[in-house]
Amino acid sequence: MQEFFLGVKHILRSTPSHGVDAFQKWGAEETVLNDALRRCADEVHAAFCDNIDTRAVLEAIRDLVGKGNAYTEARRGGDSGAVNRGLLKSVAAYITRIFDVLGLIGRQEEIGFPASSQQSANVSFSNLLVRIRSWLFSILFFFR
Repeated sequence: MQEFFLGVKHILRSTPSHGVDAFQKWGAEETVLNDALRRCADEVHAAFCDNIDTRAVLEAIRDLVGKGNAYTEARRGGDSGAVNRGLLKSVAAYITRIFDVLGLIGRQEEIGFPASSQQSANVSFSNLLVRIRSWLFSILFFFR
């Protein structure tokens, strides 16, 4: 599951997010993935109504992730063109939301699982360095 989220995050970082380059006409592959997303949402809803059948929810999500991975590989490997970032973001955001409902994610994330403690420590350390640097520049600027 983590690999799927990392793949989607990579696609979101490496493809245009706005403008003409971001628009992609849907083909048969996108329609199949969108239908899989809708089918998954229906199955998850039915499983939640059935006394919160967690196993059925996770099986539906597993099938959706498989379809998402197949779509990504087909679009990357073939002559079909680029991957549709908006559709993949919708799939990943839906899965993340369901995981949050199930209590599998400790804190709110847009897509995927929260960063590991090591990644969080790296970000915190970087933020600290930026604050120290800003403070030093303000002191140097004051004494000029």
